[in-house]
Amino acid sequence: GHRAVAWAEIARFAYNPVNHWFYITLADGTHLWLWDDLNGIGFFAETALSRLPPTALQGDPDARTVLEELAWEVRYLV
Repeated sequence: GHRAVAWAEIARFAYNPVNHWFYITLADGTHLWLWDDLNGIGFFAETALSRLPPTALQGDPDARTVLEELAWEVRYLV
């Protein structure tokens, strides 16, 4: 499905290395999953790094690392 979410609504942004997805918790407690191999994920990663609320990434340093790796691929391999 599709759902539009404002960056400010994201309370927690975590990464699950076993399933290769980002686990997103919104301020209202609902959850979204975003796979790390989606088309355009590198461009999403670049945007996420600049727009996610700082507190959203504090709980999972691995999420930031994966976002940085995906963004690097867009910058240097495309």
